[in-house]
Amino acid sequence: MFEDRDFLLRTIRNLVDGLLGEQDSDVAAMESRLAEDQESAGAELLGPGGPPLVSLSEEEVVARLTETEAGSWRLARAGAVLLEGGALADAITEAEGAAGADPLVFYTRSLRCYLEAGERPLSRLPAGALAERLAFLLPRLRGQALSESSEQLLLRYFERGGRYAELEDLLFERVSRGLSGAAEAGRAAMTRLLDVPDEALMAGGLSRDEVRQALAELGAR
Repeated sequence: MFEDRDFLLRTIRNLVDGLLGEQDSDVAAMESRLAEDQESAGAELLGPGGPPLVSLSEEEVVARLTETEAGSWRLARAGAVLLEGGALADAITEAEGAAGADPLVFYTRSLRCYLEAGERPLSRLPAGALAERLAFLLPRLRGQALSESSEQLLLRYFERGGRYAELEDLLFERVSRGLSGAAEAGRAAMTRLLDVPDEALMAGGLSRDEVRQALAELGAR
């Protein structure tokens, strides 16, 4: 069974120790483990005969995991399974230059599951767990195109969590890509930040002058 509470520490330790430990250093063994884990997860979370989560689109994963009242905690479980699958795929790719499953496919779906879980109070994610998972995922997804749904969830997560510098960065990145409504959404978000106390703004990586400057830049778009 997949346990969410310690998977991140286990994954990081395995990667640091070298390709998931000596007994799994063989690429074929790692590929077999990845396939078995994803098959087991599909059956566990989607029901008998359920497909591997990574084979579904982000929207399909979310829809199928939340179609019952147990959807909230299933999202968090799926995020763990997909993140661990991405770490395995990373290790397989690095082993002797072998080409394997794309880790980014796992990571983007894991991110979406965790962000969706964070929107739901019954996800059973312990305090700080969402921040910990995203601290692992976001650097690995830097520069990668995310779905519009994931970016909207990420914007809410940054603003709600007081991560204001990251919020500003993503808002301006969206404007630079020419997304419809991005400048208006950026101005609205920066306007809300004007009501945030100076101390909280600074803790989130922005000063009030930087917020005003961002508003001026967005107003010129």
